[in-house]
Amino acid sequence: MGPSLFSLSAAAALPQWLGIRDVAPRAAVAEMNLTMSLPTCAAPCLASAAANATCTATDLACICSNPALQDAARDCVQARCPFSDVLAAINVTQTACGAPVRDKTSQINDTIIPLGVVTLVIVIVRLVFKRFFSTTARLGSDDWAIAGTVAICIAGMVIGIDGLTANGIGKDVWTLTTKEVSNVALYLYILEILYFAGMSLIKLSLSLFYLHIFSGPIVRKLLWATVVFNILYGFAFVLAAIFQCSPIDYYWRRYLDAGHGTCVNINIFGWLNAAIGVAIDLWMIGLPLSQVIPLRLHWKKKIGVAIMFLLGTFVTVVSILRLQSLILFANSNNPTWDQWETAYWSIIEVNVGMICTCLPSLRLILVRLFPKIFGSSRRASYEKGNREPAASKAGHHVAIDLQDPGWHTPTGGEHASTTQDRIWGT
Repeated sequence: MGPSLFSLSAAAALPQWLGIRDVAPRAAVAEMNLTMSLPTCAAPCLASAAANATCTATDLACICSNPALQDAARDCVQARCPFSDVLAAINVTQTACGAPVRDKTSQINDTIIPLGVVTLVIVIVRLVFKRFFSTTARLGSDDWAIAGTVAICIAGMVIGIDGLTANGIGKDVWTLTTKEVSNVALYLYILEILYFAGMSLIKLSLSLFYLHIFSGPIVRKLLWATVVFNILYGFAFVLAAIFQCSPIDYYWRRYLDAGHGTCVNINIFGWLNAAIGVAIDLWMIGLPLSQVIPLRLHWKKKIGVAIMFLLGTFVTVVSILRLQSLILFANSNNPTWDQWETAYWSIIEVNVGMICTCLPSLRLILVRLFPKIFGSSRRASYEKGNREPAASKAGHHVAIDLQDPGWHTPTGGEHASTTQDRIWGT
């Protein structure tokens, strides 16, 4: 998730409070004197703004539909009221103007529970197969990396259910208490850190997987550079997320009107992370596809191999959808409502990334279980020719055993080519 996912100030919340357009006031409160119901700090602001707009404090039709009045009251209240009083003022005016009560908290649970269960089952099946039923009967470095995301996936589910939805994410901020708002901010802070760590591990796992199957010196150098970049990228954003506010607890305690502090520029941080993430995704899709072209396989099987790698575009699509949510998040006046979407897509992105990373292993399992259906012809060859330094006078030729669904995780050279052959021998 983008940084400072819950960066709301009293000034940011006020446009929603006094930004109601064309909402018919309820008859039962038409004569309500708002100046007596509002917090002490906010009442003079509304009275002054109403007077300047030729409205009265009891003329709800005028108050609820006058943009100039709303703007004037906003400027006044942001300078006078603490956050707790801002929430109280919003609640009073929204109720008086008949604003609808919105609630989409359950949608997170309805999505992350089944998706999380499916993700965990797929990852566990992969790890069990690799450890007990593969040729080497051991886990590779790519498996250990994806195993680390299991804890993150479980933690994300718990936070989503018992943290975010339980405290009101998906509801309008003015319907919550300051304690609930602070709790949502705390859990979003934790989820943000988990998101950065999880996506970094997913990209690292995929990079290590490619290292196990590609043998050419040029592509391996590019992959090692990608591994290093993913590690540094992950550490950088995790640390930046942890220390984005000073002091750290100012991130969530500011909504309790407790203490003072500062936070980094959330717009720059959020967009930088999202842009780098999408760029890495595209790079890690294009790199293996470039190695499919010289593979001496029937064109139908080349398409099958390409499709397997292109399935990773699902993660990129989700990343872009999440990026759209950051546009609204960066300018949010109603964080518990608007930032629901960022949390929602962030959880989905981690789960989809884990599933896509496990797809090659699932293919091997299917070959092992249903060799007649998912098996293929006997042999093919892989030629690098002039694309990379030749391994022989006739070019670099590697035999491909298309019937062996076993799994190796060697470190490089010809052994890595053998692993590549077994992964691609569909």
